Amino acid sequence: METSGNPEAAFMGRITASTTHEFRNILAIVKESAGLIEDLVEQCRQIGPEQAERLLRTANRIDAQVGRGAELLSHLNRFAHCLDRSQSGVDLDQEVDQVVFLSQRLARQGRHRLEMIPGSEELTIMVDSLHFQMALFAAVEGCLEQVPDKGSITVRTTRTGTGSTIHFTGEAADSSALPSPTGASGWIDMTALFEGLGASVDVGEDGYSFTITLPVADDA
Repeated sequence: METSGNPEAAFMGRITASTTHEFRNILAIVKESAGLIEDLVEQCRQIGPEQAERLLRTANRIDAQVGRGAELLSHLNRFAHCLDRSQSGVDLDQEVDQVVFLSQRLARQGRHRLEMIPGSEELTIMVDSLHFQMALFAAVEGCLEQVPDKGSITVRTTRTGTGSTIHFTGEAADSSALPSPTGASGWIDMTALFEGLGASVDVGEDGYSFTITLPVADDA
């Protein structure tokens, strides 16, 4: 995570660039699939069961990619409006899910499995949405840096007393031991971001894990 100049702009630019790159991939698949349909239509007079099945599979592929593209744009649109949610009550699960979703391309590049497990109840927190997402993204980056290829990273939210927690855990595919999360190159910057939001960061005693604890909004 960049720490000099304008870190907010750098963060938004990186997320936007990654998301638009993913959207270009979706459009490329749709274009390829549409071309295949054109080829099959050209052969429509001789079409048989096998060609009809290919045509149906291609149509379904296009439909799936259009749905994927719509979901991607929905998340990107919500991300673009994070400045509107600054210093207001926001839903914890929604904010965490946003960052996990927008980090999926980075996770796939390292062949990681990145998933979120939402809490059992709605948790409202009073936080600056942009800086909160910056801190969460830095935490995800640290995990992707330290967990080996094909490893898994799980992000879980829960209520704890008068606050709420975000628990990060990482596991290697072969269950081998992992380094301490504090060894990530951006660990100090990440903890500073969370502390600036009134949150605390604690490293787990067993395995690769750390927990962020935040206060819940008074009216939650």
